[in-house]
Amino acid sequence: MSRLLLVAVAALTVPAAAGAAPPTLVSVGHVEQRPTARWTLPTGVESQLIEIATDPALSTDGAFIGDNLVLFELLEASQTTWRASDHRLKTGVTYYVHMNAIDWPCFFVFQCPVREWSNVLTLRIPNVAPVLQSRRWTASRARRTGAATLRVCDDEGDVKVIVGQQRLRGGTVVARATTVVTGALRTSGCGPVSIRWPIPAKLIATGDLYRVSFAVVDAAGRRSKTISGESRWG
Repeated sequence: MSRLLLVAVAALTVPAAAGAAPPTLVSVGHVEQRPTARWTLPTGVESQLIEIATDPALSTDGAFIGDNLVLFELLEASQTTWRASDHRLKTGVTYYVHMNAIDWPCFFVFQCPVREWSNVLTLRIPNVAPVLQSRRWTASRARRTGAATLRVCDDEGDVKVIVGQQRLRGGTVVARATTVVTGALRTSGCGPVSIRWPIPAKLIATGDLYRVSFAVVDAAGRRSKTISGESRWG
């Protein structure tokens, strides 16, 4: 009986597995729409992964719900800063960020590793005007159409291109027209946008100067600076 009592008391005095202290997410930000984060780790705790989602709702294991997840990335054990290498977030969208860490030392194998999620921080990148970097364009008198390939920097998606046209004689504008056409940027960042537009007959006259200008408007209504070019009708 005394031996059984001693075993029971010993079992009660075995140290319980210490709960892992969670990491602390200190700040989030972005560099050219590529997300960044910085956090601190308690002693003995190792970084595991970082997640970004469009909704703060969590699943039963503490992770963001899969349908809302836009990015997750594995981390090095001692890592406390992070920057996405190739993923660009959209502007004007609120994102939620947290990261996961693990604490390996524990007394019972079935309790290892102890996982802890950090606090959640929000990240919202303000929408900025698209940047129109360059243009290649041609104008056909026979077909009465123009075509251009513009290099645009913005979020992925549809854009509107405002095409302004003028015919000048002796430095004076004698006819003008404005056309709005739709183009698409296939990936976030900088890429080509191809467009075509009609040239009204009133803008074509031998010897006169044809001037065309371009400005890009994104889905949120922000407009780029205008660039232009000109050629003389033969």
